[in-house]
Amino acid sequence: RAGAAPPQGLGLAQRFIAPPANPNELAIKWDGEWQITYETFRDMGLAYAVGLVLIYLLVVAQFGSYAVPLIIMAPIP
Repeated sequence: RAGAAPPQGLGLAQRFIAPPANPNELAIKWDGEWQITYETFRDMGLAYAVGLVLIYLLVVAQFGSYAVPLIIMAPIP
């Protein structure tokens, strides 16, 4: 139609990503698997850091020096 306003719609981001306007409205949460993956990697990173600190403290106790354990642990990725 000539002169008619285009229909008002929602962008893809608003339609599929944004939470519903009404909290009582039924919605789907898409981040379940990603949320679990994120939490798992976050926890593994924390455990890795704690493990490195504990290993460093054990090596400090073994050698009686703070510098030697740093040299020994330098190649650890």
